[in-house]
Amino acid sequence: MSSLPGPITQMDGAIEATEPTSSAAIPLPAPDSMAYNLSHAGFFNENNDENGHRYVGLVNQAMTCYLNSLIQTLYMTPEFRNAIYKWKFNGNSNEESKSIPFQLQKLFLLLQTSDKHSLETKELTNSFGWESTEAYDQHDVQELCRLMFDALEKKWRNSENKSLIQDLYKGSMQDYVKCTNCKTEKIREDSFLDLPLAVKPFGANEAYKSIEEALKAFVDPEILNGANQYECEKCKSKQDAEKGLRITKFPYNLAIQLKRFDFDYNTLHRIKLNDRMTFPDILNLNNFINDTSTCKPSTSKESPKISYASIAAKKSPPPQTIKEDEELDLGKAETMWVNEPVDSEVVKNLLAKGEYVYELFSVMVHQGSASGGHYYAYIKNMDKNSWFCFNDSLVQRATIEEIQKTFGGSSGGWSNSNTNAYMLMYRKIDPPKNAHFIRTSELPLHLVELKEKWIREEEEKDLQQRRQESLVKVNLTCNHERTLMDHPIPLMIPRETSMADVVAQALEQFEHLKLLPENCRLIECSSSFDKLNEAIEDLEKKILDDYAPTYYSYLVRPEVYFMIDTKPTHEQPWFEVSKQNSYRQVDLFLVDLETEEIRPIKKLVFHENKTVGEFKQLICSLIPSLAEPASNFLHCRLVVDDEMDENASLSILDLPDISFGKCIKRAYMVAKIYVDGGCHDILEEDRKIEDAKETKFMKMLERKKFSMRIKIVLPTDTEYRQACMIPPTEREEVAKAPDNLQRSHSSLTMVSLPETSLQLTPNTKILNLSSSQPKSSALEHFPLMEGNSHGLSSMSVCNLSPHYETGYPDMCSTSDWQKHSAEQGSSGRNSPLSAAFDDDEGMDMSSIGTSPKRSPVVSDAGELSDNDNAFMSVTEQLHSEVNSRLMAIERMRSSRDQEFETETQTDSACETLIGGTETTSESVASIPYTTSIVSVDENGENKCVEVEADRRSLVVHFKTWIAQYLNLDSANFILVKHYNETDDGYESNVINETETLREYAQTINHLGIKLVGFQLASHEKLIRVCEYDVHNDDQEQWAPLFLLPASKSTPVQEFLEKCQAYLKNVYKSEYRLEQLRLRDLSEHGAVVMQLTDTLEVRGQQWSKNLYLQKIPEEQLSFSRGDPVIVRQWYPSKLEVGKVFEVFLPPGTSNVTKELRRILAQRTGLPFERIELSDAFPDKCWTKWPYSKGILELAEKVRFNTEILSPEAGFVGKLVYFKDKNEFTKNISDDEKRAIRIKEQSVNVTRSTWRRERPLRIQMSSVSEDN
Repeated sequence: MSSLPGPITQMDGAIEATEPTSSAAIPLPAPDSMAYNLSHAGFFNENNDENGHRYVGLVNQAMTCYLNSLIQTLYMTPEFRNAIYKWKFNGNSNEESKSIPFQLQKLFLLLQTSDKHSLETKELTNSFGWESTEAYDQHDVQELCRLMFDALEKKWRNSENKSLIQDLYKGSMQDYVKCTNCKTEKIREDSFLDLPLAVKPFGANEAYKSIEEALKAFVDPEILNGANQYECEKCKSKQDAEKGLRITKFPYNLAIQLKRFDFDYNTLHRIKLNDRMTFPDILNLNNFINDTSTCKPSTSKESPKISYASIAAKKSPPPQTIKEDEELDLGKAETMWVNEPVDSEVVKNLLAKGEYVYELFSVMVHQGSASGGHYYAYIKNMDKNSWFCFNDSLVQRATIEEIQKTFGGSSGGWSNSNTNAYMLMYRKIDPPKNAHFIRTSELPLHLVELKEKWIREEEEKDLQQRRQESLVKVNLTCNHERTLMDHPIPLMIPRETSMADVVAQALEQFEHLKLLPENCRLIECSSSFDKLNEAIEDLEKKILDDYAPTYYSYLVRPEVYFMIDTKPTHEQPWFEVSKQNSYRQVDLFLVDLETEEIRPIKKLVFHENKTVGEFKQLICSLIPSLAEPASNFLHCRLVVDDEMDENASLSILDLPDISFGKCIKRAYMVAKIYVDGGCHDILEEDRKIEDAKETKFMKMLERKKFSMRIKIVLPTDTEYRQACMIPPTEREEVAKAPDNLQRSHSSLTMVSLPETSLQLTPNTKILNLSSSQPKSSALEHFPLMEGNSHGLSSMSVCNLSPHYETGYPDMCSTSDWQKHSAEQGSSGRNSPLSAAFDDDEGMDMSSIGTSPKRSPVVSDAGELSDNDNAFMSVTEQLHSEVNSRLMAIERMRSSRDQEFETETQTDSACETLIGGTETTSESVASIPYTTSIVSVDENGENKCVEVEADRRSLVVHFKTWIAQYLNLDSANFILVKHYNETDDGYESNVINETETLREYAQTINHLGIKLVGFQLASHEKLIRVCEYDVHNDDQEQWAPLFLLPASKSTPVQEFLEKCQAYLKNVYKSEYRLEQLRLRDLSEHGAVVMQLTDTLEVRGQQWSKNLYLQKIPEEQLSFSRGDPVIVRQWYPSKLEVGKVFEVFLPPGTSNVTKELRRILAQRTGLPFERIELSDAFPDKCWTKWPYSKGILELAEKVRFNTEILSPEAGFVGKLVYFKDKNEFTKNISDDEKRAIRIKEQSVNVTRSTWRRERPLRIQMSSVSEDN
């Protein structure tokens, strides 16, 4: 006998084949009730149903294997399938998609008649009301079964099938409590649709051996005695009692769930129980049925309702079990199975003992762990008496040996140890009632009509699918200046379409351009449209499939990329398209000086041996607007940008006779060439400027090349307060920009250039040095930050409007200036800048002008205004002092930039030959690098500003610009680099003076700003101060107040005075010093810092968080002294009261007596009845809130009227107290377990895995009617 392949078990996302098994000596009943053995060939030939039709599988949408297993089980239930077939849908076509019974009927009929290998279940899940993503959530098959039955019952409320679920699956039981003294019973009738049987008793190490043992434990009563005695109404006293369940009726179809998923209370994780648990093919339940005639229920209707979870968890006598590691004999397991037809003598003998004898027909198997896995099912065709394995799309014959491997345990080997039965379906053996499947030839008339309709629909779907699979995605663009900026247009076109039809469809997409077919051609391009590969000719002789890629076409849809090329007239010749190395790919951009935008206008190919003049003539003939009149084509200016080298200069192609190839440095790259355009008068005026770098054309290109956008997340009001600064929204006076500053309203089509910008150059300084600048706080040793928070006299800039932009080519930060002054041997106050700016009395600050110069990016540098001349003497001195330093920085940058050069420098003759008049960068001190605000977003939690900056500018200058925008000093904040939206950020406090924005911010997502209210000395650190909240156990939720500088030697009183001042100025809260206390949370408790101490008393962790306690005025009278944290313990209720603090008078001799006196006064308890616990924490490494658990208080914590730990003391610690006369409740083992679980679960860290959505089936408010 040849060996048979085992079933292929498909985990969601992986497929593996189990070990092949042999079918020899495996008796399988034949359809004529005679046992026979299958050959290898017969095994596959018998993969048909009772109609001779091959079984059809179900497609797994994503993780819907549990749904497929249940649907196939219901389909293979004769009574359920027949009822579905007989039911007739009376709704309209629009309601079909929402009707669950209708979709089940359609799916069942197609499973019986379709010739497909597998069917989709999307229409069924759509009727559930599922979204597409819900197919990616795996759920429990038993939960789905209950939900589906509930949905069907509601749908069938007014139909002929209204009692179908109850008739097939409903069983009944009695939930009873019986007094052992008077024998009186309280009974509550209940029903069930499935029986949940425990695999392993709660707390046991060994599992039940079989489902019969689990079922016996299910119905065995629990004895209520001792503290759990039952209050008998008849006896009028507590009595021992029996509490349990009695099954009074088993359903026709019995569903049994094996509770393999459990919760480990030690690890607090879900686990799966893979223990071996056998089940028979013929199940005799006569011994488990209760004779209701012997029950004498009481007239009382009240009875406690219990859940299935409590049923499985209740105690029961230890079962006879087997150990997991015990050697198992599969032959013994086979003897448990009758393995006979239902009309055999063995079965008849069982029926003679009672009617409750059941036949196994479905085993739903789970393969995997508690966190996920795969479901499939072994299902028996009861008409053929044959077993099949339904594993999603795959259906094949199964052997009894394979089914018995699902008992569980380790018998199946390592690969099968996590594969076991999870849900079983039995049918009652009742020959007169047992139905047979409706044969295909006997289908009801309404199904025959629907079958033809559905088959046509399925054929149409198949045809549509084949059509979809034959489609090629055509990405289309047009080589026209009005469309090159648009995204490619996607078209879905069949492979067999001729290229002429493709062009016709393409031209329809560009009707608005009014293109003539004779002036258009089709060019095949690369995927990014940067390479033009081939101009397609002989369109009628070629089809789209000739250009569709064939690699991976069976996995992904093929894509092609075409471009419609245009020319102005029919007589105009086409430029030649070639892949040869001598042809250069060119992207042509128009720099419109009138609208101040840069946009692509043409893609073309040009031979390297042709001249620049010929190239100009070509582009002017293709785009006539570039040369008006046509004879002026040589006047247009062309610039080449080498994008590979970010530091490379822009080259002007101004010599017409130079070879085009010599102007393009990188032959393998697409050349980006810019041509000027716009209003004729503006063009002519700009072309007259002799110095190329001063032209508007070059300035626009330079800004386009070197600009970068950076998102800055600004600090919140809370962050301002924590840094001891007044938030901008709460400042009394907000500096306003001068009225004479014009705002920019330029559009941002490609590169937006504002009309004016606020510039800070060596010749123009925009400063506001009026005496109205906010002064420092009266507390000189810790000034309050507002605006320029340090009150530095060197400079104070105006508050910038979001519509202005500021350049800062040579502005040093304050620290840079002071360092430079120190190197020159003079103090900062003696420098020319500080001398001029510090003397407020000797200078009329109101006369200083703030009118900005027009931006040289947009306009020429004009003459200085009168107000600017007022500053010339000061700025010239500043320039002379810092210029040498900045030039040194520039030399360092130039030396570094040379390392990035990839091309060998040619001599001047060669440069002249190429004709590239190159613009060279000047020193840092002379280039007005600008920063412009593009947008401001105030909708989120944090205000965000997006700016456009020159990436060549130094980071120190950019930080200066941010300081001006925030009206802060650069030393009062740190830039934080964020590489995604959610990370914590990387602080970059130390900034390299020569580091550019490109180097600093090229890879970041956004910049954050961390406020620093103080400049720290070398021995100082910032200490975070949070609000002390004794009522909140979660210390992480205590509100942070501010960060304050301090050193080890800082007195506590001085630190507390700082807190008092900042509460008043930042939070507008006034407290007297005696109302404030500093608390230090440690293993010694929440101790109060003494005013006479210094912070050094805290030890090595002197700079960790401190907690500020604010005492209201009305509570101050009874809040003087040493604090003790107290909570009341209620042992009779196993509860703990709210926490509060009491205060012991200083110098108290008998602390215990005084504490009891205060508690008696606060709570009303008699003094002599108050007992105290030890003071906590009593161990090292104990953290807030120092509390004890319920069980620990009940069993371990000692209470007494005398002091229990005099050496430790009570100050700042937690002390429990209780009433001496209150009795302690006797806690059962179950209650202890529940308390322990509750307390442990509070500290469990929440899982970071994606939260699983609950399984749902959407119920319709209107039922199906006849």
